[in-house]
Amino acid sequence: MPGLNNPASARFNGLLKAAMGALHLLDERGLCVRDIRLSGSRPVFEIDPPPAGGFLRGAMRRRETFNGVTRMVMATAFHDCQVEWEITEHHQPARPAGVARG
Repeated sequence: MPGLNNPASARFNGLLKAAMGALHLLDERGLCVRDIRLSGSRPVFEIDPPPAGGFLRGAMRRRETFNGVTRMVMATAFHDCQVEWEITEHHQPARPAGVARG
């Protein structure tokens, strides 16, 4: 197969190859891929949260709290790609002092 003439096509070809390799490895390990983005310098996978103690260990990339819900996006590098997942925590509103629980 001849080389690609267009630099953008060559870049996407490299991203697709990296994404396919990582996709197969994630699938073999039982992880559910929800989305793949190829727009940056490396493919980005969005997955369902991995099981605790699994092989993926992420660092917090973003955290935001709104109306008592904290949403954290975790990220890690994996086979020339980035893998991200979301963890959501719901918080009970704080009770004012002296208010009895119902």
